[in-house]
Parts: sequence; C-alpha cells; structure tokens
Amino acid sequence: MIQLNQVSKRYPGGFEALSQVNFCLKSGEMVFLTGHSGAGKSTLLKLIALLEPPSSGQLLVNGASITSFKKRDIAGYRRSLGITLQSPYLLNDRSVFDNVALPLLLQGGNGAWVAKRVRASLDMVGLLLKEKMLPLHLSVGEQQRLGIARAIVHKPALLIADEPTGNLDPGLSADIMKLFEQFNQVGVTVLIATHDLTLIASMKHRMVMLKGGFVC
Repeated sequence: MIQLNQVSKRYPGGFEALSQVNFCLKSGEMVFLTGHSGAGKSTLLKLIALLEPPSSGQLLVNGASITSFKKRDIAGYRRSLGITLQSPYLLNDRSVFDNVALPLLLQGGNGAWVAKRVRASLDMVGLLLKEKMLPLHLSVGEQQRLGIARAIVHKPALLIADEPTGNLDPGLSADIMKLFEQFNQVGVTVLIATHDLTLIASMKHRMVMLKGGFVC
C-alpha cells in the first residue's frame, strides 16, 4: 500500500525531520510508529497522508510514485484516508451527529444514506445514544471516540492516528486501542503514532521506532 525508499524531509532553515527513511505499510496491517517527542512521527504521517511532499527519496502509493500524481489523484487518495489526532478538533457548536456527518456531506452525500452511515459509526464507538449532544458535553474519552467515528464514517482503506491516547488515562487508552484493533480486524489498514510503549507492548502488532529522524 505505502512504501518509502530513502525518504528525507527537510524544512526551511535546514532542520531535517526525517533522514533516509525506509518504511513499508502493507494493506491490512496494523502498525505502531513509536519514538520520543520530535523523533519525526508526525512528519512521517503527514508524508503518508500526502499533506507534505518529501524533500528527497521515493514515496509509493499502491505501487505508483507520488511524483506522477495529478491533483485529482491526490484528492482521490486523501478521500480513502481516515485521520484522527490527539486533539480531535470537533465543531463544538454542532451536534455529535453533525460532526460525524461532515466528511460525507463534503463528499456530496445526503439524506438517509448519510444518516445510516453516521449512526453505524457512532454505534461502533459507543456513542449512538448521544448523537444529539454537543461535543462540549462529552467526556474527554468520548470526544476522542467521536473523532474516531468521524475518521471512519466513510469507510477508509487506511486509518492514520497521531497520538490518539495522549490525553487519556490508561483505562481509556486501552479502550481506544481496542477500537483500532476492531477496525483492523474488518480489513482497515491502521497506522498509529504513539510514544506509549507500555500500552502497546502487549499488542501483537509490528512496531517501527524513529529516533532523531531515522528508523532504528
């Protein structure tokens, strides 16, 4: 699905966030990307999401180099992604239902089809009975699950999560990771950046460690 060959990312001013990284993410995998704060985890996720281009090296998506991608190819690829962050950036003046519906509405969805997909996603994360509430009235863990529901409502092929448990206690963190495993078990490829080695140590998934922009 995704392959990076000798990929580096250098920002203005000369800071090199990633240095000659080789990385492969196969379809159907669940992989943990670990490393200290500033190791390059978020940068690698941005490259994989095609939010930023690499400075050098080769990045392949489904066997095609992104240098050959046209704008419509990039847009189509991004629509196949689900992205959730440590802070879910919810619309606090919109209901739980409306927050999850937003990606579908932006893609032109409407009516009963949207409602069915939204409620299915809310049911998966245990928020179906709170669809009319505002996010501000949810707990921190529920807000994180709401962000996940929004990320998976369009049935993405690849789910990317950047420190999704960073603000949660150990019990809630374990619950969130179980959700990601459930998505993976039904065929979603999952890539999670986390520094919580204790949490993922007992989970039977591949770990890739970054240190100072290099893969260890």
